[in-house]
Amino acid sequence: MGAVSEHRYTKSGQRDGDPDQSSLLFSGVGVTDVTMAKQSLRRRIRAQRRSRGREEQDRIAAALHGVLREMPEIRRAACVALYADVPGEPGTAPIRQALREVGVRVLLPVLGPGMELDWAVDDGITRRNPELSFPEPCGPRLGPRALGEAEVVVIPALAV
Repeated sequence: MGAVSEHRYTKSGQRDGDPDQSSLLFSGVGVTDVTMAKQSLRRRIRAQRRSRGREEQDRIAAALHGVLREMPEIRRAACVALYADVPGEPGTAPIRQALREVGVRVLLPVLGPGMELDWAVDDGITRRNPELSFPEPCGPRLGPRALGEAEVVVIPALAV
């Protein structure tokens, strides 16, 4: 199943309305400047997210749940890969639970030694990875190829 995107692309592969990306190389803005600006933006967004109260976080998680449940790709999927949120990220517990309740196999990422990415089935119970404070499922590891079973992958992407 293909990626879901709100953007439309031209035959040349550019998004409609986007300037020619090659012009960025000569605009006087270096890669380091862009990287630093993105890091600064991400810090501001993380700080704003951390300042949200529990009620607002719950509202955002419910809204995410509502949007995802209405996507035809999710409604048809037998297997969905998600993330278990960390403080400040949009909550995924409601959508993960709803998917499990209707028999959808939910996969969550697990980080192994050397930050090696692995996957495990989400049974609703997570534990914090002691090295990364990253919530992980407790079940058996499935290996990196397990992601190939997912028909939909939902990832946290902050100011990409």
